Amino acid sequence: MGRMGDSVPVAPPLAGVRVVTTRSASGEDRLRALLEMAGARVLAWPTSEYPPPRDPSPLEAALARLDRFDWVVFTSARAVAAVGEGRATMAPAAGGPPTPRVAAVGPATARAATEAGWTVAVEGRGPGARGLAARVAATFPVAGARVLFPAASGAGPTLEEEFTALGARVTRVEAYRTVVTPPPAERVRADLAAGVDAVTFASPSAVEAVDRALGGDPAPRGPAHPAQAGELARALTGIAVACIGPTTAAALERRGVADVRVAAAATLEGVVEALVELFDSPGPGRITARHSGACP
Repeated sequence: MGRMGDSVPVAPPLAGVRVVTTRSASGEDRLRALLEMAGARVLAWPTSEYPPPRDPSPLEAALARLDRFDWVVFTSARAVAAVGEGRATMAPAAGGPPTPRVAAVGPATARAATEAGWTVAVEGRGPGARGLAARVAATFPVAGARVLFPAASGAGPTLEEEFTALGARVTRVEAYRTVVTPPPAERVRADLAAGVDAVTFASPSAVEAVDRALGGDPAPRGPAHPAQAGELARALTGIAVACIGPTTAAALERRGVADVRVAAAATLEGVVEALVELFDSPGPGRITARHSGACP
């Protein structure tokens, strides 16, 4: 028994919570590290790999004439890394051609760009590509601007559409490929049978990968009616689900998973914060989630 005045240890907010990450099959899993810092017991269902483009020449050509662009827009830290790998140095030598302004979709991408040597002119504050385009337009003239968008192979058209609607000329090049790799079905089912409190999704491709592992429809047209919910929705019944943004939430909704907490900030830290908000104080056994309906 502690003496009067002794401080009482405070358990981390996710102590004992069993959380699944659905991230890359290789490399460091930063979400796992953040969750473990919050006290969670982390399980991993690796869902994707990110190899370079089969044909790197469009990216190389764009980087060789980088001075012709007014903006480079990054929507992921992986895009920053891919551009860095395709270019020996991302900053021109003294007296060289001007470097385009850089826009980053959120704080994690902005941090990666800064660490890679870029000066970030605009950092998006959500939601996603639409929010980034609006913030750039509110800060700088966009009409007629030449924009380089180094994208993942499966990136949606939203960013191009938004900047084009503002009068910009967008050049999209594939910076890396997203290869969906469903986790082993036996592992997923064994973890679910043993007990999972929450599953996190940081991309639509992760949703697709887990759904495929469970035998779901590879291309659902949704949103699914509850009565038509597939294997993924049934597997996640009673389990808290948190995701990084509205695009990922839409991928879940198309598969009948409607009760999803969307991170307020589209970052891995935001996903952890969303889980902390969902769960009560830690205690023995399964943690009770405070489900309050799907978030916008």
